[in-house]
Amino acid sequence: MGPEPAPLCVVEAQFATGAAATSVLRVAVRNAASEPRVLSVAALGIDPAWVDGAQRTGVLAPGETGTVEFRVTPPLGTLPARYPLILAAQALDPTTGRPTSTSTGSAESVLVVNPRSQLTLEVTPRDLRMIAAKKFTVELRNQGRGWSKAEYSLLPA
Repeated sequence: MGPEPAPLCVVEAQFATGAAATSVLRVAVRNAASEPRVLSVAALGIDPAWVDGAQRTGVLAPGETGTVEFRVTPPLGTLPARYPLILAAQALDPTTGRPTSTSTGSAESVLVVNPRSQLTLEVTPRDLRMIAAKKFTVELRNQGRGWSKAEYSLLPA
């Protein structure tokens, strides 16, 4: 009899959230062992403060699939970017809670942190001095995915 096979993991290729917003990442895992196992799943590669610690399934029969969920919350001020992460699953003996093998199953995903809106403001000409009735242009662009409310007004210097 050979070594115990690693658990199988399946996760979305990417998921998105905004800074200071919580998203749930669901990971499906399968017991590939010939005995019942508890699977411990950890999210690795992103700041540990952003994500729940390791999650465990209940006892899974051989070939049975379970799901674990992680709450992911990048803090306010997190830069919009793509953050790769790995989900690693390890089989545990349901009686002792100890690892049953050195084999670890894994799956990769990407956390996309994208603010709800990303506003840029451009004034043309750049060196703006209000002399008489000189014309100028104000462009406000939202390059994010969400709606934003913007208010602006001209004030005397």
